Amino acid sequence: MSAELRSIPGVTLVMANSGSSFLGSVNAGNAYVRIAPHEGRTFSLTRLWHALWAGDPGQAFRGNYTQREMILEVRRRLKSSVTLRTAARNFPSFNIGAGNFEIDFAIRGPDLETLSAHAEQLRSQSADPGPGGRWTPRSSSTSLNSVWRSTGPAPLT
Repeated sequence: MSAELRSIPGVTLVMANSGSSFLGSVNAGNAYVRIAPHEGRTFSLTRLWHALWAGDPGQAFRGNYTQREMILEVRRRLKSSVTLRTAARNFPSFNIGAGNFEIDFAIRGPDLETLSAHAEQLRSQSADPGPGGRWTPRSSSTSLNSVWRSTGPAPLT
């Protein structure tokens, strides 16, 4: 996986580890992927000035990319591994105690098999963000409301 990520143009560093999380999970891993600094990958007047000074003004317009484009490329490359559940997301600038997730669900109920089936269906539906890498609302036989109705509220303790 590290070699695949390093082969992406614009990636400057990949730091990967497995089995060394807070809880020591041997079946989990993380990879930190660093891309070029913002001023080196987007058009700017400074970049244009340096390109003009070097005699190649077109250089300021070549090789520009956004962080979002890099995340989409990482997701595309990691999708080829069918045995891994992968996610690519922004590195948080600060943490206020919540997880590092763009969307987080808490699905509860008394029947674990039903909950597992619904969670797996939601996970598989979220695997395809749609055109342009953006999730769009879809009509689905399973929504959070139907998960709630089928499992019922969690008993009060």
